[in-house]
Order: sequence, then C-alpha cells, then structure tokens
Amino acid sequence: MVNNKNTVAVVISPAKDAHKREAKGFSLSEIKEAGKTPELLRALNINVDYFRRSKHELNVEQLKKLKPVSKKVKKKKPYVFKEKKRTPFKPKVEK
Repeated sequence: MVNNKNTVAVVISPAKDAHKREAKGFSLSEIKEAGKTPELLRALNINVDYFRRSKHELNVEQLKKLKPVSKKVKKKKPYVFKEKKRTPFKPKVEK
C-alpha cells in the first residue's frame, strides 16, 4: 500500500528529450481504469486533472495501490430537551 500523501501523477513531457515530469493531477481515464472515482481522490487530497486526456500505465498502477482512508465519524448524542423553568403561582395580595 502506498502512502496517500506522496502520490503524484507522472506525464511524458512534449519536449524533444521526452522526459517524465510531474503532472498537475491524474486524468479521468486513469482514475476510471483504476476503479476509483474523482470524488474519492478529492477526499484523499489527491489532485485530479480534468483537462488531461492521456493515460499512463504507471499512474494507473499507482492509483490501484492507494488505500482508502476511513474517516472516524463521531456519533451524535440524541437531543435532550431542557426542562422549562416555571415560576410558581403567586396569588395577588389584596391590601
């Protein structure tokens, strides 16, 4: 399992030497092939590049190794109604 904080997408640069460089995020086709959803990746603080159309096998393998982080949800306590403050009845005193 890969640590989610160090997950970075890699693309091939369009330069003459065609080196690999860091991408803005994972493309939608890579996410779909890995069996994940963009919403899940956003919850894991991983960037999604909606404009990129390329698909690299290295990125797909990296996404498949991601472990889902389970959020600990606090159970809400049921609402307890407060007791109403009532003033005791005081009859009018006649003078």
